[in-house]
Amino acid sequence: MRYLITARGCDDSTRSIVELTDEQAEGIRLASVANNVRAESSGCKPTLSIKPESEANTFEIEDATEGASE
Repeated sequence: MRYLITARGCDDSTRSIVELTDEQAEGIRLASVANNVRAESSGCKPTLSIKPESEANTFEIEDATEGASE
């Protein structure tokens, strides 16, 4: 399945669409939860999110694929 992964910093974000197994996606979900809990309590820290590509909006998909060749 294809997923949108977003890394957000204080003033920018990076998005990527990647093909992952369910197990790989769950590993990223677990890492993002652990990372984001720490980020919430300490000012300007990067956050990470993952969702199925089918749940992404048009802007997110365009941003993730800008300049990429498939």
